[in-house]
Amino acid sequence: MIEATYSQAREQVTTLMDRAVVRRISVQRSPHPAHPMQHRHLNHQRLTLAAIDDLIARGRWDDWAALRQAVLADPALLDKVEQVCRARVADPYAQRHHFWLHYAQAHRTAA
Repeated sequence: MIEATYSQAREQVTTLMDRAVVRRISVQRSPHPAHPMQHRHLNHQRLTLAAIDDLIARGRWDDWAALRQAVLADPALLDKVEQVCRARVADPYAQRHHFWLHYAQAHRTAA
């Protein structure tokens, strides 16, 4: 019963994030389009493990939307996202990493 409840909650979170991201992307542009956040280890266009970690830990909504789009375009990135998040799953305060771990797991099973 607990597993069913957990599974349902994870599906609801994934659905809500998908809806919120789509709604936010279509309605609002970046508040600082000329000055996007510069992430450490991201002096190129590849999403390395360090870049993904930085996007999750320090990124704003627009950064997360871009990461989500990259994951949807290349499902192989789910492995990287999950690897980064698993390293921080023991920290109860790393809620952003917990969220992305559940997001990656939900999209892996959906694909």
